[in-house]
Amino acid sequence: MSRLLHPILEAADVLGGMSRSTVYEKIASGEIAAVKVGRRTYITHDELERYVRALGHLRPPLRRTAPGCESESGPESFRGDTLSLSPAGLRRQGAPPNTEASDPS
Repeated sequence: MSRLLHPILEAADVLGGMSRSTVYEKIASGEIAAVKVGRRTYITHDELERYVRALGHLRPPLRRTAPGCESESGPESFRGDTLSLSPAGLRRQGAPPNTEASDPS
């Protein structure tokens, strides 16, 4: 039978070797619910499972190709422009220069 309550260090280990500090940060942010028994802090086994299941819903699926490397039928949103730093500031190469009216003085 597995434990119902995990102390912080054990919970960190169950979560793949997460640090104790990270577990406390996740408790403080509300990502993981903890219970207190006297002065000790525990995390229920069900809560650890819930947290791990929720991780899959928080992140978008990983891209298998880099932007701009899609097939010809893929999206064309990546233009491949580069950025350059000039005395006038940061601007995208290939983009038209700033055409706003400037002070002639």
